[in-house]
Amino acid sequence: MIALTIDCEEWMSALVRGSKSKENYNTLFSKEGNNNLLKLLDKHNVKATFFTTGFFADREKEQIKKIYDKGHEIASHGYNHDFPYYKDGANLDSDVSKSKKAIEKIISSKIKGFRAPRMKFSYDLIRILDKNKFKYDSSLNPAFLPFVYHNNNFPIDIFKPINNLQIKEIPVAVYPNSRFPMGWVFMRNLGSWWAELGSKRLLKKRINPVLYFHSWEFRKITSKNIPIYIKLNTGEEFCSKLDHFIKKFRDQRFVTMEELI
Repeated sequence: MIALTIDCEEWMSALVRGSKSKENYNTLFSKEGNNNLLKLLDKHNVKATFFTTGFFADREKEQIKKIYDKGHEIASHGYNHDFPYYKDGANLDSDVSKSKKAIEKIISSKIKGFRAPRMKFSYDLIRILDKNKFKYDSSLNPAFLPFVYHNNNFPIDIFKPINNLQIKEIPVAVYPNSRFPMGWVFMRNLGSWWAELGSKRLLKKRINPVLYFHSWEFRKITSKNIPIYIKLNTGEEFCSKLDHFIKKFRDQRFVTMEELI
């Protein structure tokens, strides 16, 4: 099985890099990206998991409800994407519970999954998610990438991060030996073959690949406030790469995270 996961959020790429552009906090890029992505998923009858921020969901209620009504899983990506999940003393409980309530009100159903903004996994977060009745977390990128990720001591398959709690961790896909990342910017800039090769290696080890992207990647990004690699091959080019990936694995089941766990 393969799980496609989408981080659906307000635009923050400029702000993260120090730019106070008027683009910051807009929901348009992700909204338009979702429209393109949904057409592709409909074409292949593939269901995905959308990790949405409460901020985005509150401003794009109709689209979130549409995604849910199409049979895709809706999960939480926190309330504010710029909330400091990495900072000691941050009120994680407040942001987590606020997002959960906002999303569940929109779709009129309980959500089961969570992914922290910027993949900020922590054991404190796991305890708070368990307290808030989440069934799984997917905030861990078990990759090794100098100056970015040094998570090569974590498992690359589903595991229980805290034994006496019920919540499980579903790491995103990495190459099994080198721990190189596979999703979003890497697949988009290196080509679909990069994710295809990594997925084949994981499946050979009986590990179900969990690929992750961002909604805005499926909309052409021309912002002047971000580096070229963030916007390269966005829009139709990335839709084409994902289309090729899905066709390549037509003999596999594409599942939501809820189904996977």
